[in-house]
Amino acid sequence: MREVLICGLFKPDYSPDGVALLASTPGEIWTVNDWYMHTILPREPSQIWNIHRFPHVHPDPRRFVNWKSHYNNASAKGSRIIGLEPMEGVNNVELLDICALELAAPMCMGCSPSIMVAKAALDGFDAIHVFGVALTEKEYQHDIYTIFESIKFARRRGCRVTIHPDGREQSWMTRMLAFVDWAGIVEAYRPYWKRQAKPIPKAKPMDGWKPPGVVDMENSKNNYTGKGAQ
Repeated sequence: MREVLICGLFKPDYSPDGVALLASTPGEIWTVNDWYMHTILPREPSQIWNIHRFPHVHPDPRRFVNWKSHYNNASAKGSRIIGLEPMEGVNNVELLDICALELAAPMCMGCSPSIMVAKAALDGFDAIHVFGVALTEKEYQHDIYTIFESIKFARRRGCRVTIHPDGREQSWMTRMLAFVDWAGIVEAYRPYWKRQAKPIPKAKPMDGWKPPGVVDMENSKNNYTGKGAQ
């Protein structure tokens, strides 16, 4: 069985217990951006994603200290560097066909983890574990919707998707119900990897979902997990 661990940057998840859980979970590791500053991985990542535009002039150089040398060292050990365009000073960057991915999974195009879950499903993984992804910052709260779309997309393709730690998937659902104004959804704009922001079709609530206050939580949960999908 092919398994993948998608590892985000939420430091509290990398406690001794969390690292032990990672080490005991089989599969290759995909991580993101400046993973070396935030994570403790039990083995070398097979993929490192940086899908920002123009990463050679990264908008946060104080955070991305010596990032090119970390990328090159990881690449020399066999990690695949996944980007949207060549990164100046970084070797062996593999370009992600984001347009093809967007066509295949249009509602999953949010934060990096949501896109990675969709890509893993399309790549034929049997099991996907999501670890170190909290979506607590304000900008990422908008992406809770897309991570759920990605989970649903993967499960419909027969993937077993597990969100670590226990209870986080339910907490995302609760926060999304409170955070999304279902009556006020407006036309959105293409995300940060686009060179120019262009209007996209008006977003629609997920299948079976109702605005907060009238939603059936148990039925809505089943809309994502599916009976026996866990």
